[in-house]
Formats: sequence, structure tokens, C-alpha cells
Amino acid sequence: MKHSLSQGFRSIFRNSHKLQYAPVLAIAMGLMMARLLVVAHYLNIDDFAKYSFGLLISSSFCMLGCLGLQSLLQRELPKLLAKEDERAGTHLVLQCLVVATLSACVIFLIAQIIYLSKQNAISLLFSAGLLHGLSQQLFLIVTTESRSRGESLRYSHQNLTRAIIVICSVTALAILSDNAFAILISEAGITLVITSCLLWRQLKVAALPLISTLTQAIREFGDINWRSAFLLLMVACVSFAIINLDRWIAADALTLTEFASYSFAWTILIVAQSLQTIINAAAYPALVKHLITYGPKKTYQYTATISSALLIAGIILLVPAWFVIDIAITRWYPQYDNVSTLVLVFLSISVFFISDFWSSYLVIAGYERPLLMTRIISGLTAFAIWMLVPSTDGHLSPLHIGTLALLLASVSYASVIALSLCINRNIFHVK
Repeated sequence: MKHSLSQGFRSIFRNSHKLQYAPVLAIAMGLMMARLLVVAHYLNIDDFAKYSFGLLISSSFCMLGCLGLQSLLQRELPKLLAKEDERAGTHLVLQCLVVATLSACVIFLIAQIIYLSKQNAISLLFSAGLLHGLSQQLFLIVTTESRSRGESLRYSHQNLTRAIIVICSVTALAILSDNAFAILISEAGITLVITSCLLWRQLKVAALPLISTLTQAIREFGDINWRSAFLLLMVACVSFAIINLDRWIAADALTLTEFASYSFAWTILIVAQSLQTIINAAAYPALVKHLITYGPKKTYQYTATISSALLIAGIILLVPAWFVIDIAITRWYPQYDNVSTLVLVFLSISVFFISDFWSSYLVIAGYERPLLMTRIISGLTAFAIWMLVPSTDGHLSPLHIGTLALLLASVSYASVIALSLCINRNIFHVK
């Protein structure tokens, strides 16, 4: 075990020169998060609520992931590019773009029917949020190409370019117009223009004409592995539910003041998810290439060493990080000085998030079906255990709900490791 951990740490430091993309991507993600603070500062409460509603529609649409095709694209595109099959890779990208666009159109038509008898303002806001979500989805699809080629720095620059233009536009509109609808449309428009430019560049590099390539890609829809795509969609939906279940319960059960404190502490998980995105920008394509080159056994060992190293590092840094954050809250956010224990809970969950390469390994190796079942069973088990833990005076406290989040994360993490181990040792055959 010590040998494996030392290998993991050596692997991280040996490849540190490949992490030049990380600061660039971190700045890009920081700017995208900063835009929320800008909007919250300049818009009044009602308009900020409208903007938040639009973002909720946007993120909910992105959860669809092109009906699972986006996850399939992330897994298959590195393999196709490694084989220098530019045409097949481009076809898969275009197929994802078509599915995302058609999905948005269908949802738009359904929404128009639902909101037909309601206020026109609600319908317009929903449409703006949907367009915003579509633009984000298309951007994620197109930028999969740079990640899949292992060009993480180019991927980071793509994100940074968008972030700089978006935050400049958002700041100007927030100051001048004070209009949530205009800000949402602006973000969507900028992202769509950048996405179009990136797609044009990809087609130029692959030397493929748009119209004929798109036509051929549409003709090949029947060749898509829809079974695997839908399984990946279900995995994404269940994972989304596991991560956000505690927030849904908190929003319903806590008082406004308690929920504010809970949401403030939950920001730690948003940061953890951002760090996970930064790491996965290089790690996911690397795992795919490792599987192609060395096979599943070696990829399992590679996953185990890296994940274990990050887990140990996270545990070591847990208490110092808690100490620093607690001091910062006491000094700059005294109104939230009651969240110290919650911060420790969410920092613990963050360690699981950041060190979880096991889910990626299972998806890359083609074990999405057992992964889905494991996620569902572990989620239900964690929830059942939590239900057995009595709440204070019959009232759900922020800490009690935070315990649910910790149970969901830890049981899911342990279950996925156990599944990977069983598959690697052929304890049972699943696929």
C-alpha cells in the first residue's frame, strides 16, 4: 500500500509540468463565479431572483447532457482521435450538437404550451434560461475536442476567453440596464458566437466541409450506442440527485436564516466541484489513453494510486484548511460564525469529490450499468441510515441535513471503490 501511495505522489509530481493549464482554468472559473457576485451587487432583489431562475433553467437543461451523448462523447472522442479518425470524431461532436438543439426546441414548445395562459414575462424568462442552457451545452460539447487531444492548456484558454468577454458584458449590462433578461441573453449570445468559432476551427483542422459532414452525421444516428448513452444519462441524473438532495431538503425544511447559513457553508462544495473540473480536464483524457495503451488492469492500478494519493493529501490538509477558513469567516463574515461544524462536514465531502477517479474509471471501462445500480443502492442506503438518526426535537437542523450530505458522499465513494475492486479481481462479471 505504501509503495502504491508513493507511486501515486511520484506520478503527480512527475506530471506537474502538464498542469500549466490549471491556473488559467482556475482564473476562468473564478471569473465565471465572480459574475454572480457582480449581478447580485447591481441588480435589485427581484431582478436577481429572475436571473437566478434563468440560471436554474439553464443548469437543469445541461443536466440532460444531450440525452447521455455528451458523456459518450467524453469517453469515445479521445479513443477516436488516438486512432486519427477525425471524421468519426467530428460526426460524434455534430450528433451531440444536433441532439442538444433538438432537445431545447422540444422543451421550448412544451414550455410555450404550459405558459400559454400565464404571464408573458415568465415565458420569456424561461426561454432566456433555456437558450442560456443550450449555449452552455454547445460550448461544453465543442470544447471536448481540445480536452480529448490532451491539449488542456488550449481548453483552458477557450474557457478564459469566454469568461473575460462574459464578465465584461455582464458588468456593463448590470450597471446600465438592470435587466435580468438582457444579461441572460447576452451571456447566451456570447457563448454561441465563441462556440461557432471553435466549431469552425475544428472543421478546418479536420479538413471537413460543414454541410456534407453534418448530413452524414445525421444519417449515422442509428449507429449510435443509445443504450450506453441512456445509461450514462441515468448515471449523471442519479449523481446530480445525490450531490444536491441535501440542498433540496434544506430549502424545504430550514428557516430562511438557517438556509442562508447552510448555503453559505455549501459554497465549499461549489469550490470543490470547480477543483474537480480543473483536475478532470487533464485526468479524464489521460485515463482514456491509459486504457487504450495498457488495458483495464493497468488503468485500475493507475486510478488506485492517483486517487489514494489525493485522498491521503486531502485528509492531511483537512484540519489546517478548516482552521484557516474558520478564522476567515470569523473575521470577514461574522454573521455566519455559527457554521464552523458545517464547514468541517463539507470539507470532508470535498475530499471525496476531489479524489474520486473511480467513477471516471468505471465509465471509461464501459461499466456504466453496474455504476448506475451502485449509485442508486448506495444513495438509498445512505438515506435509510440518515432516517434512523434522530433529529433535534423533531426539527431538522442544518447540521443534521449536512450529515445526510456526508453519508451520501461517503457511502457512494466507498461503494464505487468496492465495485471497481470486485470488477478488477473478477469476483463477479458485470457489464
